[in-house]
Amino acid sequence: MGWSIRWTLATLIALAMMAGAGYYVFNQAVSGGEYVTTPNISGLPLTEALYRLTQAGLVIGDQIPMYSEDVAQGQVISQRPAAGKVVRRGRKILVTVSGGPNLISAPQVIGQTLEAARANLEKSFIKIGSIAYLPHTSPPNTVVAQDPPAGHAMSREASVNLLISSGPKQTVIMPALVGRPLPEVTRMLAALGIDAVPNRVDNPNAAPDVVLAQRPDPGSPVEQGQQITFDVRPSDAKSLPLSRRKVEVVYAPPPDAIGKNIRFDYIDRNGVRQTIYQGIAQGNADGSGSRQYHLPLAFFDALTVEAYIDGVKVRTYSYTGDQAPVITDGDADPNEPAAPPDAAAPLPPGTPRAPMDTTIGQQEGESSHAPLEDSSLDLGE
Repeated sequence: MGWSIRWTLATLIALAMMAGAGYYVFNQAVSGGEYVTTPNISGLPLTEALYRLTQAGLVIGDQIPMYSEDVAQGQVISQRPAAGKVVRRGRKILVTVSGGPNLISAPQVIGQTLEAARANLEKSFIKIGSIAYLPHTSPPNTVVAQDPPAGHAMSREASVNLLISSGPKQTVIMPALVGRPLPEVTRMLAALGIDAVPNRVDNPNAAPDVVLAQRPDPGSPVEQGQQITFDVRPSDAKSLPLSRRKVEVVYAPPPDAIGKNIRFDYIDRNGVRQTIYQGIAQGNADGSGSRQYHLPLAFFDALTVEAYIDGVKVRTYSYTGDQAPVITDGDADPNEPAAPPDAAAPLPPGTPRAPMDTTIGQQEGESSHAPLEDSSLDLGE
């Protein structure tokens, strides 16, 4: 019994000594002996990966190319053996190297029908992105533009956006609308493909729900899709939700404004300001005072008109929906800044401004013009 115990203890001691020696030899081998640990070279450029392998006593083996959308061209995607493995010094490390995205040239599909373009793109593993239609001289359903353009380098499974012809615009003759009831006018214009914007007129003496005026005149050539306007006094404003309200701003400058610069600014529902008239205030021919300014306007939802004399705001007209205007006399403080600042300088008579579709100008030879996003305006006596 005692011998058996002594033998067992001796065996355990020997095994422990052998394990310790093995651990020592293993450490020696890893730290500079026959074995080394593979470094992590994934994500590194191939040249730097080669340098790190050489420092570790390893060599680069086969380089397997692979397309990648995520790893830049020339960088290591993966390695074998993996990083942290213990291998013999001089071992070859196999690497997979990124060739970059799998790029192809966008094919030319302009001039093809939509069906042919779709088939050609699918052959190249390219998807169709957004499709939009517009009037064009090309036959209907024909590709007239593409994005990206033909020859542009793009990855597979990418998409190409197409612009498709809906055919050439048709020209129709503007019908006579004045005196016709609204339902009839709506059906007539829809059948012709004409986009109409009604102007609501505040005139209690006008007949309700019939067209009072139109632009352009009957018999004028109109392209399909072109926007035209007509005036109407609806019995219920809710029946014309997309209509504009038509009003007239009337302003009579004081007598001492004669010979001074006068300016009117238009501020739309979005707060965008534009100068719609600028000139020199004149007096009446009989010497009875200054001449009045009449500004017919059409607007959506809200409108503000400001009158300035020599850069000082003297009156404000505020319209909201179908409510009566709020008229406020401005503070005639000469230090009050005019907006925009560059509009305060006097302009000589006859100085033109940016053109617009309708005429502005109460005095002959002093008309000025400015484009308005959602209004039509003319100025007359």
